[in-house]
Amino acid sequence: MQNIPFQYDLRPALPEIPNIYGASDYREFRAVLMKIDHLLVRGGLEEKLVNQALSLCSSDEEDQTSKHTEKQLAFRNKDLHYALRCNIARHLTGESYRKFSIRLADSNLFQWFTGISGFEHRKAASKSALERYDKYFDVAMVDEE
Repeated sequence: MQNIPFQYDLRPALPEIPNIYGASDYREFRAVLMKIDHLLVRGGLEEKLVNQALSLCSSDEEDQTSKHTEKQLAFRNKDLHYALRCNIARHLTGESYRKFSIRLADSNLFQWFTGISGFEHRKAASKSALERYDKYFDVAMVDEE
């Protein structure tokens, strides 16, 4: 399996929240997501998990197609990065697919964490997409890391 380079999209910085008082739960949750983001990117965990999932997907699809183009592999790689982050955020909230889909479309914090930004204009994941994303990563594989 070849290593596919992944370029993180530009995403606006999260705004500082000095004028929000009494939202300590939000500030704590925001700090947790920022810490997870840091660990995923700087620790190389995201790249490792995505490459494992990509190799599993590629081996499952080898029977159906002979070769994937670079463009298809790059799209799949980007989709897996997004799926991983959606899964992490949804599991942290404990929300259903439907509720998290609504929250993802409405929350600047989740949009920042998952990589949906004003620069890219990516659509928030639907309920059925979130269900599909949940199957991309084996829980044992993620726990192992």
